[in-house]
This record gives sequence, structure tokens and C-alpha cells, in this order.
Amino acid sequence: CQLFRVGATFVCIFMLISIMVAFFFTAWEEWHSGVVQTAVGQIGVTEGQFFSIIGLIIVAIFGPEMFDTQIALPAFISENIGYSTITIKEIAVLLVLVGQIQFVISVLCSVYKTTPNMLRSLSWLLPLIALCVLTALWYHSTFFKAHPALAVFCVGQIFFVLTSKMIVCSMSKMSFPFFHIQLLFLAIPVLQQSLNADMGAKVCGKDGGMYAFVASLSLVLIFNLIFIVGFISQITQHLGIYCLKL
Repeated sequence: CQLFRVGATFVCIFMLISIMVAFFFTAWEEWHSGVVQTAVGQIGVTEGQFFSIIGLIIVAIFGPEMFDTQIALPAFISENIGYSTITIKEIAVLLVLVGQIQFVISVLCSVYKTTPNMLRSLSWLLPLIALCVLTALWYHSTFFKAHPALAVFCVGQIFFVLTSKMIVCSMSKMSFPFFHIQLLFLAIPVLQQSLNADMGAKVCGKDGGMYAFVASLSLVLIFNLIFIVGFISQITQHLGIYCLKL
């Protein structure tokens, strides 16, 4: 997002959701197939890192305005969509969208072939869907417009614990839990600020909901810490090793 200088725009939300879907779906597929998929066709993690490096070099040389360069569209395309130009940034977003669609279809097909209960497997995606919906709703709030980095950080903390639990469930072959209290902590300020903007402004004041956000993030971090300490304690006890203690 910093590379393309998207700021508090829907492109930022789209890129964030794309990353969350890619990582969670990879862990979700691993639970069923035992294989970690790290590529979409010929484009994988390493190629993605190379693209990021090249993008950063371009920004260092030409500046972030480079990605706002307008490129003329062919006449037969512009006549159908009503736009005559497209930016490099928009091309990158379209490529990510196409890759994500192909990746999701590939994972769904792989899970369908290996799972005995597709309905149960699909139900494990509901927490991720809820997180993506809440993230998209937050785009309309005054808090996201004023503090996009803090909003993304909070969403990232919740995504971290969801994906970590899916990876642990994949390793132990346990069912993925349906309820995650961190989503509830996020839902309260997001719904307050997004679905009822007038009430949110009256309750939260001119700070754009900073107090509600700090309370929500604090609870998320506390429960994430509880999860991490509990996981480390259980796995070290199982393996007979020491961690976080002498």
C-alpha cells in the first residue's frame, strides 16, 4: 500500500483483504490436502518478492508518482467501459484480482477433492469472511480516513490469530473453532462508526473514534497474548522443552 501510495482508499482495503485471503486459504487447504500451495500457476512467493523489490527500486528512482502514470486504452475497450486511460496502479490491482480469483478457485477444487464434508470445510471460512466484511465496512468510517495505518494494524492482529489457529488445527488435525472473540472486539467500533455515522460522531467525538479503537485494540492484543502464551505452554509441555521459563 505504501508502494502504490494508496492511502485511506478502497485500494488499501482490497490489497489487505487479498493478502488475508491468500494466507488463510493456504493454511485452510493444507488442513485438507497436507500440501502448502505457494504459487498461482508460475507466479509464487519468490516472484512476488521480486516484484516488490522492483517496485521499490522504481519508486526510489522515479518517485511514487510513477504508478499514477496514465496509459491509453485501445479504442474498442474504452468504448465499452467508458474510460480512455488506466493507471499503472490500476493495472496492478487488476492483476492481483485475476490472480486471487484463480487461486481461490484452485484451492476450492483441491479441498473439494479431499474433504469428506465440504459443508463443514466451508464453514471454517466464515470467520475470515466476517473479518473481510468488517474490514470493508471500516472503509466508510471517519476513523479509517484519519488513521488508516492503525486500522490496518488492528485488522492484521486479528488476521494473525485466525491464521495461526488454522495452522495449529492443520498440524493437529483439530476442527477449526467457529467463534473468535477478537472479531467481536473489532465489530463493535466498526459497526458503530460505519453503520451509524451520526451516532458514532456524537459518541466518539472529533477524534474519529480513537477511544473506542484503543479499547478494541487493547482487548485484541490481550487475547492474542493469552493465545500465544497458552500455545507455547502446551507445545513445550508436549515436547518436553523449556520456553519462557528456566
